[in-house]
Amino acid sequence: MTKTSYGFREGRGIEDARLFLLSKLTTHRKEKRPVYIVFFDLVSAYDNVNLVRLRELLREFNVFDETQIQLWEWLAINQVVMMGGEMVETTNGIPQGSTLAPGMWNVYMHPLMLLLLNYDSEKASPDQFADDLASIMTSWNLTREVIRTFEKWCSENNMTPNRKKSGIMYLDWKPNSKGPEEKELYGYPVVREYK
Repeated sequence: MTKTSYGFREGRGIEDARLFLLSKLTTHRKEKRPVYIVFFDLVSAYDNVNLVRLRELLREFNVFDETQIQLWEWLAINQVVMMGGEMVETTNGIPQGSTLAPGMWNVYMHPLMLLLLNYDSEKASPDQFADDLASIMTSWNLTREVIRTFEKWCSENNMTPNRKKSGIMYLDWKPNSKGPEEKELYGYPVVREYK
């Protein structure tokens, strides 16, 4: 997992994710660089994990040996759900609340984090805690690029961005700074605060 992935990892927690964001913001503030922070949200993230893709990632990243993968598949991937009294095998979703689900989510999200870490770390910094993702950028054009990268990953991985719960925040350390004129970017609203 990347060093900026904090959820469900031993010795790491939400406080570490917050400290990472604050340290990046402090550096930009000292250097008087305005920043854009995109807070990404996904619609029903755990429910939409493509289990075939997850299986590929488990093998690609050598998370488990082959026997463990087969056991996990038997326990989680070959889920059967009842729909109208009929049993249907599902190919999407990891069970929330299970002990395996958080780790599986981190594996599923790892390729996106690798893509976002390809940008110059002084200009773009991703931060992930579970299914919450924030990225700090130093320009509006780079913000566009990062959003396009996120959108492409979503379309390739059965995920739907929740633009209503996402947001782009502009921070400038100079008085009377205006920020971007646009009220949204690709459907992501420009916000003054984010909860």
